[in-house]
Amino acid sequence: MKITNFKINNQTGSLDSPVVTPTNGIVFNWSVSSSPGVYQKYSEINIGTSINGLGGPDFVGNLFSQGFHDNTGYYFELDTTQPLSRGKTYYGQVRVRDNLLLDSDYEAFAFRINTVPFVTSFFYVPEFPSLTEDLSVDFLLSKSG
Repeated sequence: MKITNFKINNQTGSLDSPVVTPTNGIVFNWSVSSSPGVYQKYSEINIGTSINGLGGPDFVGNLFSQGFHDNTGYYFELDTTQPLSRGKTYYGQVRVRDNLLLDSDYEAFAFRINTVPFVTSFFYVPEFPSLTEDLSVDFLLSKSG
């Protein structure tokens, strides 16, 4: 079994050119090629902040680490308890295990969190403009995130 067509938020990237994502709603999806009667039964995913060991068993998923888990859906949605840092590149790998309990090779990937600021509040000036008044939008940016 081989992982093919790996995407992050429906975008193809590479280690040299990571997919740019928001801080949440990060979805990994893939296809597999296999022999007739062989299908994906489990997936394993690890995501970390270092490229060391990427693509092999020595990679440390210090952000997220999940051993083989029932997954026949060809996708995974990242849900972390740690906030992701804007502008930071994260590295990861996924592999699948089939119904014969044979493992695929690792599919290595990278993604970078966008640097778009968080708007914490905004308001219109004037609040209720007439057709002849200029309208401006004022907002506050969060320093976190």
